[in-house]
Amino acid sequence: MHLYFFWFCCVACFWNSLLTTNNSLLGKICAADLRLAHKKGSWTCEVLSALSEIPGDDAHISAIMRRCKINMSEFVPLLREHTIQEWKDLDQIHPLKAHVSS
Repeated sequence: MHLYFFWFCCVACFWNSLLTTNNSLLGKICAADLRLAHKKGSWTCEVLSALSEIPGDDAHISAIMRRCKINMSEFVPLLREHTIQEWKDLDQIHPLKAHVSS
């Protein structure tokens, strides 16, 4: 599978572990970053931006904004389907017509 898929699964697991940590400093950092969710450069903003690229992923965006766990049994199949579709779409592009940054 694509590196993006595995990276995103790790990010979701990391988010879930942040919510259950016994480390009070880490909990405060998570809460502060969540308050900065709409400011570019915050970790939460980057995660929400990446989630917004996945069609039909409003539930997981909402979960983060409510400081709830991401349901991995729903997230993984949705992410897998999105990744497969992206690869299929890229497969249709001729290499000479693909942009260098794609």
